[in-house]
Amino acid sequence: MDSSMWHEYCIAADPLEPEALSLRRWRSLTDRERRERARQLNRWLARLYLRTPELDKIDAWLTELVDDNDDGGLGAKQVAALDGVNFAGKSTFLVRWARRHYLSRITDYETDRRGRPVSHTVPGIEEDVSPVVWTNLQSKSKQAKVDSAHLNFFDLPGDGLEREVTYRAIKTLKRHGARVVIIDDIHFLKTARAADAQEVLDHIKHIITEIGNFGATLIIAGANLRDIDLMVDPQIRGRLESRTIPVYAAGSEAEQRQWQGIVRDYETALLPHLPAGKPGMLFTKLAGELHYRTQGYLGDLRTLVRKAAFAATLDGSHAIRRTHIDEVTLGDRAEADKTAKSAKTAEPRPVSPSAARN
Repeated sequence: MDSSMWHEYCIAADPLEPEALSLRRWRSLTDRERRERARQLNRWLARLYLRTPELDKIDAWLTELVDDNDDGGLGAKQVAALDGVNFAGKSTFLVRWARRHYLSRITDYETDRRGRPVSHTVPGIEEDVSPVVWTNLQSKSKQAKVDSAHLNFFDLPGDGLEREVTYRAIKTLKRHGARVVIIDDIHFLKTARAADAQEVLDHIKHIITEIGNFGATLIIAGANLRDIDLMVDPQIRGRLESRTIPVYAAGSEAEQRQWQGIVRDYETALLPHLPAGKPGMLFTKLAGELHYRTQGYLGDLRTLVRKAAFAATLDGSHAIRRTHIDEVTLGDRAEADKTAKSAKTAEPRPVSPSAARN
């Protein structure tokens, strides 16, 4: 992704919530009209993102850390790290936070004829501005790939001697008004060999200091970060603050109530669009099945509910039932974990009656 793609993503409007139709109106539609209405609902649900209380806290922490860094002087800043298992939803959460932060920052700048934010810090020279820079690391990334990723974001070449590329990358970030620099998939840093590890870790320290000199914050995200050298380096760790994107368990009664609360939020959003649905359709009757299918991964929950709602709309039932859930196939991770769980128990664990009443 480059700065142009990032800008277009950030300013694009989310799909509007479709009109809620009564059963009578649904039944008056032709097959073609019904499918188009169902697709409108599907598009809206695909972009619907309901944050949990835990994600709200992480969002507030991240915003406060960046604001605190803004208020500080020159030099290295606190670094934010977002951890979690694969597919927990780190990137989904972070890209939404970054989009909101980008939009709040660009209001301070003029725009060019394309509508892009620009600055004129040097007389006669117009520079594109990107307050938030997003890069994804590739497998076995070392110093050169990190710097190249930052240059490539601005559609600039990343070849040359390492020292020169590093200099250009830092200058480019400053020139284009970077205030938040995000490196996703940080676990791809190559630190398997001792020599590689020290070189890469020293380079990350250099980036932290250099971008801190113009007030920017480094945010890193990746899978199972506690297992990588970056998180235990004494100098980096001294400036590191980390949070973990949760995967939700449903073993205890308290965990079941927490999970039901999440499912209830989706049900509340869905009910106006499923006119035959009743309160409790999901969060009391199907909460256990939804957890069994998703193992508490929010991204899989969102996909499962969306596809079930689409099917319930197309078949004219307009209420999600167990059969709609059963007919959805999720990604390999979810399906493999479901199979493993099935080998241990004949039926998914139901939500306890006392949890269901809360």
